[in-house]
Amino acid sequence: LEAARSENALLLERVREKDERAVALQHEVDQYQAAVSAMREERQAVADERGLKEQVTLRARTALQESLQAKEHAERELEAARAREAAACEREQQLVAQLRNSADIMNAMNEEVMQLRKECSLLDRSLQRLQRGAASTPAATAPADPQPASSPARSSSPAPL
Repeated sequence: LEAARSENALLLERVREKDERAVALQHEVDQYQAAVSAMREERQAVADERGLKEQVTLRARTALQESLQAKEHAERELEAARAREAAACEREQQLVAQLRNSADIMNAMNEEVMQLRKECSLLDRSLQRLQRGAASTPAATAPADPQPASSPARSSSPAPL
């Protein structure tokens, strides 16, 4: 009986040691599970952060691409505006040249008109002298169809040259 009690006490001691060991192991398992859980949470936080960074990067790339496209569009519009401006300047220069040419032609025509007026004035004076000379000579030498100086048949336009 004593041996059985002693063996029972040894077995109880072993059970108690195993229970203590089981509690210690359970404690370690709980710590490992907590560590694993913390690592998973940390990994998830890192993944979430990486996801946010990727979203921010993607948005930044998209914004940059849109900005570049807007810049290219603006540059094309600027080039088109410059081309229109150059065409307008060229047309303006052509119109100025035409205007100068027209002004030169008008000046030349005005000079011709002035010259013709001078010639007409000289012809009028000569005609008046001839008419005065004809009036002072006898009627026999007068022209067959005398026209007075103030006759309406006389044209104010110059005679052809």
